[in-house]
Amino acid sequence: MGGYVALYLARFYPDAVDSVITLGTKWHWDEKTSAKEVAMLNPQVIEQKLPKFAEQLAQRHQPLDWKILLRKTATMLTEMGELNPLTGEDYADIATKVLLLLGDRDKMVTLDETVAVFKLLPAAQLGVLPDTYHPIESVDIQQLAHLIKKFLL
Repeated sequence: MGGYVALYLARFYPDAVDSVITLGTKWHWDEKTSAKEVAMLNPQVIEQKLPKFAEQLAQRHQPLDWKILLRKTATMLTEMGELNPLTGEDYADIATKVLLLLGDRDKMVTLDETVAVFKLLPAAQLGVLPDTYHPIESVDIQQLAHLIKKFLL
């Protein structure tokens, strides 16, 4: 959600943002998409079926309670599905320099939705990382660093 929030800030608070780099950001939100994502945010199911992931979430978000974070995220996603905070007109009004990155094996974010946003942004670049899935842990850090450096120079 960080990339989405960054573009929201770039649109509505442009003086606060010099440039934006996103990786695997979900751009298309409707009720069906939100419901699908919210269904994966059940803390009890995560604890039962993915205990190691639950432990990672607890470590990553301490001292906060990761379960509360998931519930708040679910509420936010539901609201985004009902009324997407960024429209096509909003993207077209973002003058900030933006680099949209996506893994070629990402199963959560589609290339089509990323390209659609890319085409609307006046100062955007697009990059697709080979053999890369959605989780940040799957990214080739050297390759990502190279793309970021090239974009920022």
